Amino acid sequence: MSEDDLMALDRALIRLRRFLEPPGTMPDGGQNVDLSTLLVVDAIAAAPQPVTISAVADALDVTHSTASRLVSRAVSAGAVQRLPDGDDRRQADLGLTSDGAALHERAVGHRLARLARLLTDFTPEQTRQFAGLLSRFADAASRRPPERPSPGKAA
Repeated sequence: MSEDDLMALDRALIRLRRFLEPPGTMPDGGQNVDLSTLLVVDAIAAAPQPVTISAVADALDVTHSTASRLVSRAVSAGAVQRLPDGDDRRQADLGLTSDGAALHERAVGHRLARLARLLTDFTPEQTRQFAGLLSRFADAASRRPPERPSPGKAA
């Protein structure tokens, strides 16, 4: 791997900043939906059932208390419901409401349509290769926490 290749990747990732940093809310019908609600909905939809706040915290890579606040916000928005845990009355399982499931379908559809528009110049084989390489890169990045610069040292 050459320094030129690394520089090209670095520049490309910086250019993707706007793609990767979505707005705090997303228009949905006549209302705005908090991005945090979409993240919680996606985490619950992707997780093996039953889903707990701890599972949401792990999926979103946040603390349990942060996940609890995000889940409460999603419950207030009507996208998520707390379901009694049959084994532990102190714990609640989480599930999507019908509105939450519909929101998830619309959000996934929106993201896939956006990706399809961006990939119109790619062949099917290039799209498969890109998906595989990007997934591999994302897996590597998620396994390695970001290195923090030492205090007083430049990043």
